[in-house]
Amino acid sequence: MISRRNLAAVAAALAMPCLARAQAAPTTIRFVPQADLRILDPVWSTGYITRNFAYMVFDTLLARDAAGEIRPQMVEGWELSADGLSLQFRLRPGLAFHDGTPVRAVDCIASIRRWAARDPAGRRLTAATAALESTSDSDFRFRLAKPFPAALSVLSRFSSTPFIMPERLALTDPSKQVTEAMGSGPFIFKKDEWMPGQRAVFARNPAYQPRAEAPSGSAGGKVVHVDRVEWMYLPDAATAAAALRTGEIDWLGYPDADLVPEIRTIPGVTVRSIDPYGVVTLGRFNASQPPFNNPLVRQAAVAAIGRRDTLEAVGGPASEWIACEGPFACIPGSVAAPQAEADLVLARKLMAESGYSGQPAVILSSADQSIISLQATVAAERMKQAGIKIDLQTLDTSSVQSRRTSREPVERGGWSMFFTWFAAVDLLDPSSHVALSADGSKGYFGWLDDPDTERLVDAWFAAAGPDAQATAKRAIAARTRETAPFVISGQFRTPTAFRSNLVGILEAPVPFFWNVKKT
Repeated sequence: MISRRNLAAVAAALAMPCLARAQAAPTTIRFVPQADLRILDPVWSTGYITRNFAYMVFDTLLARDAAGEIRPQMVEGWELSADGLSLQFRLRPGLAFHDGTPVRAVDCIASIRRWAARDPAGRRLTAATAALESTSDSDFRFRLAKPFPAALSVLSRFSSTPFIMPERLALTDPSKQVTEAMGSGPFIFKKDEWMPGQRAVFARNPAYQPRAEAPSGSAGGKVVHVDRVEWMYLPDAATAAAALRTGEIDWLGYPDADLVPEIRTIPGVTVRSIDPYGVVTLGRFNASQPPFNNPLVRQAAVAAIGRRDTLEAVGGPASEWIACEGPFACIPGSVAAPQAEADLVLARKLMAESGYSGQPAVILSSADQSIISLQATVAAERMKQAGIKIDLQTLDTSSVQSRRTSREPVERGGWSMFFTWFAAVDLLDPSSHVALSADGSKGYFGWLDDPDTERLVDAWFAAAGPDAQATAKRAIAARTRETAPFVISGQFRTPTAFRSNLVGILEAPVPFFWNVKKT
């Protein structure tokens, strides 16, 4: 097992002062996110830092409450025809972008089309759509060529959801980044104060009109009680924890697991999980080039990477582990599967059968996120023991997210595998499970091309009712055991840490800043 860091050294770091600057004003929340904000376009990047940014600045048509139910957000509601071939929406009145221009149906249509061009589920919805058209400035509809039972599910996901921007921005080529953050959401991005590598600043949108109901999940009334939110990028975990101790920051979004026991001892700090589903650690293979273009090598890597090893390194106390097997995340308490051990005997057997000739596998890890770096270190060691030549390269998260777009061979800056993590709620079913993507160059990084997987996922989207969907999920799981497009190395709950004078933090898989008061 990979040894954990020295807790005495961590405790000493926590006791040290840091960030010598004035205390923030009472109406400002200083938050430390998991990564540096570099990309402002939620269509161009699937990174959670960009998604979290999008929830601040943009708004969504639909949302999910804390129970996972689909709720209207920008729309007043929807109407699905009896034959399932027409899905009509009406925008609620008073919606406006930050420049004062009203939100119109054509803005929504253009935003949906741009999002769907890059999102696997969005492409499926487009394929089932005969026309997406406006019927007035506030009304638009999908005219479907065939019923698409998952339409509302696809449009309401916590992640990879269509954030609405003005038509002039939404008409940007989906392969190019939008760099102007013009939304209609509860916060305005202060681009003039943005300092990549240091901070991002958001101001309350005084013109935002929240829904009347109570907030729940990503749904309901987004009432903002503070003037500003500042995201402070502090890549050193001990420095961030020390800043929480001194009150120089208010909220540490994703504290290092090794630091949590010490953080719990800080007076005036609350440590708890706000996401009941937890997170999933995952490694995605580049199936387009050696060595992981060989399914036997991918299967060997999966066999070598045991969930228990990763959870012991990354997942904190065993009481926070969620026992789960297969390619999908589990609802806590619903599964009693044991945590899989590494099977090096099987891994070496598969490597012997694969014909592997010693090509190096470049593994990308993120230095500024221990949840990534620790799982990558564990996995790299196990894959070496299985007989795979490993080149572990550690970068910052933003650099990993940029590099994983490269399709060059490893000798020209390409990659073989990267590690990441997902909110477990995003991996519960195929509607938001981007790592299931198997449509080659059009799909998720790694570019597996497997028409059988795509057909099975299509069957899930076409399934009517939970029983049919469960059958389709079992078929997908069986196929992924053969294709091994990724390895899930654990599911567990992660805590967040905040000064106890912050009240109203919502239970959700995304850190939301509406409803939060600083007392």
